[in-house]
Amino acid sequence: LNQESCTYEQTNQGLIVHGNLKLDNLNLTKLPEKIYQIQGNLSTNRNNLRDFENFPELITGFLSLTGNKYTSTRGIPNVKGSIYLDFNQLTELVD
Repeated sequence: LNQESCTYEQTNQGLIVHGNLKLDNLNLTKLPEKIYQIQGNLSTNRNNLRDFENFPELITGFLSLTGNKYTSTRGIPNVKGSIYLDFNQLTELVD
């Protein structure tokens, strides 16, 4: 993970990202590494994500998951802002 607008902090709990992490259009099937928390927004639009493997436990901003292959929200992280799930194949909504 390397984005100019983000700073990173390694803690005992794991990696904390400060800033807005944009991982759009990367053909991802999972996030590249485990993140503990994002102090900002996370955008993972137009990938091939099906589950929430390696997703942070907490996102303080919004989470955008538009245009992936999700069928369920099972395992979705704690998000303080809005969650965008447009253009997925959802058949189950759970928390």
